[in-house]
Amino acid sequence: MVGWLPTSDSRLLFVIGDPVSHSVSPAIHNRALRRLGIDAVYLALRVKGEMLGFFVSLCRLNRVLGFNVTIPHKIAVASLVDRLDDSAELTGCVNTVRVTSGLLEGFNTDVAGVEKSLRNAGFNGGGVAAVIGAGGGARAAVLALLSMGCRVVVLNRSRGRALELEKHFSERGLRVETRGLDHAQQVLKDADLVVNATPVGMESSVETPFPTEFLRRGQTLLDMVYTPHPTRLVKEASEKGLNTVPGVEMLIHQAAESFEIWFGVKPPLEEMRDEALRRLRS
Repeated sequence: MVGWLPTSDSRLLFVIGDPVSHSVSPAIHNRALRRLGIDAVYLALRVKGEMLGFFVSLCRLNRVLGFNVTIPHKIAVASLVDRLDDSAELTGCVNTVRVTSGLLEGFNTDVAGVEKSLRNAGFNGGGVAAVIGAGGGARAAVLALLSMGCRVVVLNRSRGRALELEKHFSERGLRVETRGLDHAQQVLKDADLVVNATPVGMESSVETPFPTEFLRRGQTLLDMVYTPHPTRLVKEASEKGLNTVPGVEMLIHQAAESFEIWFGVKPPLEEMRDEALRRLRS
């Protein structure tokens, strides 16, 4: 739609978080919207924690079709919506909300994003998977990997938060092991798959969430961080001979799942990927 401009009839979509300025989600979703001729616009909106409930309430009153959720609100939003799908219920966190006649439904498309990006990279499950982090992204990774038949070990700096994650899944009949970061070297060495589900490395060319000396050739690595592209972790892991999956792949697949939830049609995946890579390389 050349020259398209939003009007008072256009539907609204958002990605909310704090921070959110780094997000390329508006670029990739708006590219898909324009390609399919859908009268909607997708915007990034910084929402602080104390304003989260107010924002969610407003979504019931206007032309908001839905929104994505990023750090640090994924767990909090799960308690603010009216209904959760299975992925959101099992993880206890939401990254996608659909608004229908004032009713808010929560989903977790990060789960599908993890699984699809790994399968596309040739990792089909089984073996030992080490997940670094215990936040919302980690919960999505855990559920995806359990569904792929992996034994999952979560490593986190805060032992309390790791135990909270373990308890959450245990109450739903799912077994997850947790360790402190002081066990990272041995756990990562023995793992078939390593997932970075922390924000460490975001917009940084010097940070990694753990020393890459802990990794070995033949493993698969998924880094959920997508900016910069590639991250230092992905670059160093690639140089060591690992099968690496950059965060942009997970980003694209979870975005496509969200788009289909909102509009009931599959978006142009390759165009979304091209737009994300163009933005990340500029």
